[in-house]
Amino acid sequence: YLYTPATSNSNIQIVNGIDLDGEGGMVWIKRRDSTAYPVIVDTERGGQNVIYPHESYPNTANTSIVQSFNSNGFTTGTTSYVSVADSDTVSWTFRKKEKFFSIITYTGNSATDQTINHNLGSTPAFMLVKRTDATGAWNVYHTSMGNQKYAFLNSSEPVGGPYSNLNWAVTDTTFSADGYIAANNDGATYVAYLFADNSSEDAEEQMIK
Repeated sequence: YLYTPATSNSNIQIVNGIDLDGEGGMVWIKRRDSTAYPVIVDTERGGQNVIYPHESYPNTANTSIVQSFNSNGFTTGTTSYVSVADSDTVSWTFRKKEKFFSIITYTGNSATDQTINHNLGSTPAFMLVKRTDATGAWNVYHTSMGNQKYAFLNSSEPVGGPYSNLNWAVTDTTFSADGYIAANNDGATYVAYLFADNSSEDAEEQMIK
């Protein structure tokens, strides 16, 4: 959803027809005419908690990113990341829905790996896993790489692996938060964004590929 604020530092109601208030989801916002950071907020962590998809920074409290999640979209805050007069701005909204998209938060337990339950309703094809309480890379899983490789969203490094000590162990109900890629540090908090792939299912359910 593209928008251009009429004034700076104003709350802007984004009406995209997506029920974030009742269903939950994630919003990713970027000014397209500026080097201002892209920002990600979601309903699990709250609109006042931001992470940056291009950085390893931890979760940062910012009360001015998203003011509210609404039944038909969301209302922005007043920060310059999302509300500058005449700024060409884009927002991507992913609603939580079975066989489409899900958000999981969890706490690490220091084991080699930890089995994390998810409610995507199908096997994830793409996952982003980010530590939120401290600095940590964005670990990326994609079905084309298999369970023993990974990449970084916030880096230009090539795909790593295969590694015998790494196993994402992705299924239609769980995945493995692996200690090998620091996705399960003791007491650390994490968020995982799970995207499905319905290309092999009935046509009516092919929402994402």
